[in-house]
Amino acid sequence: MSELIYQEETIVQRQCIDYLESIGCYVKKVIQSNKNGWPDLDVYRKLKRRNRAETFCVECKATGELADPLQQRRHYELSLVGVMTYVIDDVNKLKELVK
Repeated sequence: MSELIYQEETIVQRQCIDYLESIGCYVKKVIQSNKNGWPDLDVYRKLKRRNRAETFCVECKATGELADPLQQRRHYELSLVGVMTYVIDDVNKLKELVK
């Protein structure tokens, strides 16, 4: 069984951005928002159908950390308008979800 290596949130975030950009996504790191608890990354990915895109968000966390209650609320609110939010504490989890 492999041992889980602790990574700080900033490292996980950088790895997520690098991966998403490597597969052709446009990634916007959210530094400030009018809504507290907004996810760290807004991601836009072109779909195979012409002129169509998929939008989703990524909440980056240090290894083993979870979204706090306000962040969970924002994720739920986003889901109501059709935007999926992934909470990621290891870039390999993101690679499994977004190929």
